[in-house]
Amino acid sequence: EEYWIDLRCLEGSFRGENHPPPNGHHYALDDGCPTFRSVLDAAASLALDVLGPGSAEFEWRPDGDTARALAASSDRGDYDCTNRRREAEVLKWTGTHGGRSALKSRGVVRMSPRALLSVLLDTDRATEYNTNCAGKVRLRDFNNAAKMDDEPTTTTASIVRSSIRVPIIGAGIDTTCLVHSRPVEDGSDGSPSYVLVSIAVAHGPAGGEGGGGDGLVSASVLRHAPSDDGAAWCEVTNVARAALPVPVPGFLLRRAAEAGADGFFAGVRDVADRERVGSG
Repeated sequence: EEYWIDLRCLEGSFRGENHPPPNGHHYALDDGCPTFRSVLDAAASLALDVLGPGSAEFEWRPDGDTARALAASSDRGDYDCTNRRREAEVLKWTGTHGGRSALKSRGVVRMSPRALLSVLLDTDRATEYNTNCAGKVRLRDFNNAAKMDDEPTTTTASIVRSSIRVPIIGAGIDTTCLVHSRPVEDGSDGSPSYVLVSIAVAHGPAGGEGGGGDGLVSASVLRHAPSDDGAAWCEVTNVARAALPVPVPGFLLRRAAEAGADGFFAGVRDVADRERVGSG
């Protein structure tokens, strides 16, 4: 089965000019085609851009608690991960991306980045850490993606269908996405970091006519967090972009996004605690 992506949703990150798609802006995902690597590179680049501090075109605004936490931090205004009082905290920023509301959130989890990535890539475990998830199904794996990097277990590309119930609002959302993960150079202490990005796609040849998806759905970067207790800690930064089937007032959409972020961090922290107890 074919899954299509609209290359315009990659916002200029796509660098596949030497292998243009045969159907205009729409590309049928095929890991046997040279263009596929360019699509994955563009998806990872877009994720890292959105996860960053912002730009003149895209500005993140911290909420009140986050602004106070950043002002109190001694680490160049960034999140101080060595402060264990922060381990239950979730920092949040609001913004817009592609004309839609978006929420960036950040917190620490007592688990290594690679171990947490394994949890997030396992579709069978999605309901363990996300109580709003009704299920995830991997529809297709692009096995050649694992040959693109020195870490084949963390460089992945799959088509995944997800069913989510939006907190507070109660609306259900079904998405079909290209989900891509890869290690990225951090430049901090040499510890490996990972990016995980989901880009909406369309199913079947009709995707070439219908838009081939609707852009970025979510992105995460997992980094090693320095610790004074010798344990493995991961700093997680997420971005989620709202895409609801019905109009929702902005304040309600923001509350739902914040509740989703709080629920995610509570869930993965609970998973980390259970695994630590189980291994002990």
